[in-house]
Amino acid sequence: MADDRNGSTQPGSESDLIIGYSHQMICHTPRVESRLMFGVALFLACACVPLALLAAPNDSVADLIAKIRGEQDVNARYMLSFTLPDLVERQRDTSNIDAIASLLEDPSDAVRGFAASALARIGPAAARVTPMLATALLRAEREFIRPGELRPSAFSGDQICEALQSIGSAPTGVHCRNGFYGQ
Repeated sequence: MADDRNGSTQPGSESDLIIGYSHQMICHTPRVESRLMFGVALFLACACVPLALLAAPNDSVADLIAKIRGEQDVNARYMLSFTLPDLVERQRDTSNIDAIASLLEDPSDAVRGFAASALARIGPAAARVTPMLATALLRAEREFIRPGELRPSAFSGDQICEALQSIGSAPTGVHCRNGFYGQ
């Protein structure tokens, strides 16, 4: 829109066309549209989760794990497990290593990834669950990695590799390099 002498704008100016074209080029490409749709979907998923289901600041790790296991809604389980690594780090409690490791067998890859991140925050004290981490990594590879295709941008492989590096005992044959997944 062009400015006239009164400070108002006139539609159809050259700058109006450039702005419209730029908007089309930036906002209506497949990559941006898919990211926008993902953001909208994530917002709606999070908005549908009752706040009472989320971890309370005074929850223990055991309480949170019980909530994750007891929850049937996929979005609520995601949001609950999202808080697990930070809670583990805040409480610095290593008594729940086996309970956290049991989440590595969860049907949700996201829950498995957050459990691995929680184990990474514990570090070498979680060395006894290294075989479970290796098994979880193999499962993630079976579910998400296809020969000749790019790996997905979100799967538990990186979080599991981070945990194995943090623990300091990556078994041979796993596809981890410097805390990241890679074949």
